[in-house]
Amino acid sequence: MNQSEWALENELEANYYLIYYYSYKGLIDSCFALLSQGLEKAEDSRHAEKYRMMFTFSRAGMLIKIGKPQDALIWSFSAMPIAQSIADTAFQIKILNLIGWSYMEMNLFKESANWFNKALSFTEAEKYSYLFPYIYANIASSYGGMNQIDSASHYIQLALKEARKHDDYFSLANSLAIMANIQFEKGKREAAIDTMLLVLDLRKTMQDPLYELADMVLLSEFYGGAGRADEGIALAKKAIKLARDIGSTNRLQMAYHSLASNYEAKGDFHAAITVLKKQLQLSDSLAKSGVVGELAELQTKFKNAKTDKELAILEAKASAQELQLQQEQNARRITLVSVLAMVLASFTFWFHFNQKSKAKMQKDLLKAIFETEQKERLRIARDLHDSIGQLLSVVKIQVSNLKTTEPAEIPVNINQTIGLVDKTIQEVRDISHNLIPVELNFGLVAALDDLIDTINESPQTQAIFQHQNIKNYPEPDRSLSLTIYRIVQEVISNMLRHSGAHKICITLDYVDRGIQLNIKDDGKGFDVEELQDSSGIGWKNINARLQLLNAKIEVWSENNKGTHIEILIPHGGAS
Repeated sequence: MNQSEWALENELEANYYLIYYYSYKGLIDSCFALLSQGLEKAEDSRHAEKYRMMFTFSRAGMLIKIGKPQDALIWSFSAMPIAQSIADTAFQIKILNLIGWSYMEMNLFKESANWFNKALSFTEAEKYSYLFPYIYANIASSYGGMNQIDSASHYIQLALKEARKHDDYFSLANSLAIMANIQFEKGKREAAIDTMLLVLDLRKTMQDPLYELADMVLLSEFYGGAGRADEGIALAKKAIKLARDIGSTNRLQMAYHSLASNYEAKGDFHAAITVLKKQLQLSDSLAKSGVVGELAELQTKFKNAKTDKELAILEAKASAQELQLQQEQNARRITLVSVLAMVLASFTFWFHFNQKSKAKMQKDLLKAIFETEQKERLRIARDLHDSIGQLLSVVKIQVSNLKTTEPAEIPVNINQTIGLVDKTIQEVRDISHNLIPVELNFGLVAALDDLIDTINESPQTQAIFQHQNIKNYPEPDRSLSLTIYRIVQEVISNMLRHSGAHKICITLDYVDRGIQLNIKDDGKGFDVEELQDSSGIGWKNINARLQLLNAKIEVWSENNKGTHIEILIPHGGAS
């Protein structure tokens, strides 16, 4: 080999690996420029067939990455006879895997599994076990596409084992992504999300935007399916931007679909339809330059094929192209119908879900009222037993002892008994006040004033009560006043127990829309979203009373910035 031949082969080798570097960086145009250059220069090499095979194979792989599996299939079939002629077993296995991958990208899963198994069928395949993680993972994907989850689980475990054995982090990421899919299909949604987050971390270290994009789309779908649509929408939008940046039309369609699915999961059907229209427009534009003329092109390109194997490959390829064309035509016909069906189905689901939600809300309301009443009954029973019952027992003992008491000590015992009776009377008043504050006889404002005075007896917290426009509206009836009083009492009780507040402000304002309450504290605050899942009887009690009054409540709170609760009760209370 002379110096120029040696330099040429070094250049071809360098360009071949540079293509993969550019692929990792998402520089697709640079990849295809090098591929064209490599195929042209390969003809001048002493090992022309070897380099023609390498660059043809690499071009097929790049075409799959940018979402053109039909084109990838053409180039893969072109590479296979070359690999066979130079007896390169490793590349034959790689090409068979690539053919299977092309079929898989076209959702022809039975065909793809068949080609992947051919890749494993070589008698000397064990020598190339470093390729097994790819193939096992792809077989798992194919079985997953056929909804054969147990088979998919089996092969993905083989893929993970081989990937770890060979320290193949690329295959490990792929295998974990497929495993996440299987977890999701089995209903383990949060586990699937955690797995995909791990996959994305791996992808970022490898800096491969095409695979990272596919993983973002998949994770976005998982978020939507797990009731985390806002996170899914945000991630799908990032995926759309990345797909546009790197020019991957296939991944862009996937990202549009994911965004639409998340909007649907959120209940924003208008936004979902808008995104689906964009996806349909993109699909139509791709169809115009699609596979219509590929069959004739294939027949012309391979008309000189001489062996039965080559002819069989050609027929398989032609069949796949025809099937893909039919699939795309059918897809375009049903897309608009699917959109309308989705909207109708979503509305039907929403209607039934809304009815169930209302029924559940009523059930929860009744349960909260029942629990509140039970709590009140238990408290009253405890007060009567522990306080009034014990005091009366002592009074009884004192009166009984008068029969045997020395005459000189009788006045002392009588005074002690009178003191116990006075204490019992006060306890009865306190219990009665807890049931219905006596101050309510003088109006809601008087009762709240008394409540504030009671709070201010403690030095830890200062309470302030203000009221406006009271004289411009009639006093609410006793039942409504008692309910409002209990709501304020419960809110303040929660603030005193949980907020660590030094100051509480209550404002009562009579407005045209109803009675408006504003209660603020300077406490530690909390996460407002936790109220939706709160199991505390206090909050249930408040919510139950508000619903009975057809009232509206707004809660604002922030860590270390206190809490503000605004309640609007319509005039007349419950309708």
